[in-house]
Amino acid sequence: MESLKKYLKSMAAASAFLLFLVWTARCLILMTFLTQYMMSSFKGMLFTAVHDGQFNLRPNNTAYLAVKDALLGWDPSYGSVYYYNPKIATNQWIFTRTVTKQIGNHHFAY
Repeated sequence: MESLKKYLKSMAAASAFLLFLVWTARCLILMTFLTQYMMSSFKGMLFTAVHDGQFNLRPNNTAYLAVKDALLGWDPSYGSVYYYNPKIATNQWIFTRTVTKQIGNHHFAY
């Protein structure tokens, strides 16, 4: 049960992060940035979930619950704008970010 809570918490934090990106995309400058960022993400496989195929998986019930919780305002990442697994991160820049929360293997940071 504890691992399920941690899993849901991690998914809710990631969902809150993605919702942050969507909501702030109302700004034209940020929309342009996000478009370029996402294009480079898919080309260079910046996100592990894109590279290993997780991006194409069908969401399960926990994923839907996590998004619902994030939409209702639950953000266990405390407003983080980055998340990564320090055991597999290869770009040293991410380690310069201030970590706000660790959930499972992932660090959430700003």
